[in-house]
Amino acid sequence: MSRPVLEQPARLQQQQAAGSIDLGARIARLRGQQGLSLQQLAIRTGIGQQTLRKIEQGRQSPRIALLQQILAAVGSDFDRLLAMEDPHDRRSRRSITRVQQRRALGQNQQLLNADLLSKKMLPIYNRLSDVSRPGGVFEKYPGEVFVMVLRGQLRLRLPDYQTLSLNRGDSVYFDGNQGYRIDNPDSVVAEWLTLIAAD
Repeated sequence: MSRPVLEQPARLQQQQAAGSIDLGARIARLRGQQGLSLQQLAIRTGIGQQTLRKIEQGRQSPRIALLQQILAAVGSDFDRLLAMEDPHDRRSRRSITRVQQRRALGQNQQLLNADLLSKKMLPIYNRLSDVSRPGGVFEKYPGEVFVMVLRGQLRLRLPDYQTLSLNRGDSVYFDGNQGYRIDNPDSVVAEWLTLIAAD
């Protein structure tokens, strides 16, 4: 049986004040609620214990796809994760996110409209400040993905298609289950909006 995981109130308040979400503490709490050890979560997700430990301790920010994988393994989703921060029921069908209210989700991503629960899509603001090299893992999402370039240029790689260059104002819609990778081919900052609609 695993030990109960205690949330660190000081760290949580500090991150809430900064407008970010303490994902690690929430993931640890969800894992604890399921009675899972770190080793059991590692087996369920295929993610190394070291990586999971770093995420739970707030020393590493998971990418969205990795976070979805962890949440699925603990029987949760984004709505429940966000509801842990504020117990008030916020089921309004309107949500406004001001720039200063965006919630950090990883180093280059910000969750938009996090206050709205039970939504059918997940809006994410993304930013890459410099040239990113081709390579790395393809991200996968269980559902459909929409990407629109707000600034700069992007290079989109899909397994079954030719690499696509996207400029400001361009958009693309595709199946997230196939996996994809986005690179910034330029030294100019690239910003884009991603909408993920779960299956």
